Amino acid sequence: MSDRPLGNVACVAALSALAALYGCGSKDAASYVSSAKAYLAGSQYKSAIIEAKNALQADPRNAEARLLLAQALLRSGDPSGAESEVRKAIDAGAPADTAYPVLARALVTQGEFAKATKELGTRRLESAEARADLAITLANANAAQGNLKDAQAGVDEVLALDARNLEALLLDAQLAARGGDMAAARKHDFCIRRHARSADSISSMYSSPLAMTIIDA
Repeated sequence: MSDRPLGNVACVAALSALAALYGCGSKDAASYVSSAKAYLAGSQYKSAIIEAKNALQADPRNAEARLLLAQALLRSGDPSGAESEVRKAIDAGAPADTAYPVLARALVTQGEFAKATKELGTRRLESAEARADLAITLANANAAQGNLKDAQAGVDEVLALDARNLEALLLDAQLAARGGDMAAARKHDFCIRRHARSADSISSMYSSPLAMTIIDA
């Protein structure tokens, strides 16, 4: 009878030790988010996806983790998954300036041009960077639909915010070429050729008729 209390004490101590050990080895949602950010910045998209999902297991309503997952999915070639996750991020309260440009690119990458312009055409964002990001994506969507006037308006908006925006310069040149004004198309030739590697990277983001026709003009 005297041994039972000692046994109980030993059992409790052992369980406490195991709990402490488990707690030391586990990570909270914030730690997973930090890790996902680092992987995303290093273009390690599969690892970023894993860490973002781990964060969401720890905190299913974590808007930042949901947005990181959407960004990683988009960059890894899964725009449909990215669209689903970024919509969840928006519902969870993700910042509009970060979330809506991701949604726009996810839609355009899927070839959902009309859906992108209809849903996001009147969306207003705060920061100049976010406005430029959304505007150039919608300009590309308008160009793909043959809405060249709206596409040009989008390009002009972006270049007013950032005169060296490569995506805007590329589309500006492409629109001029479509209109038969090759002199105007070549006005950005030096900048485009100088950043040819970046241009290749940009074109690979879209599975749509947005190829860089002007590069070889």
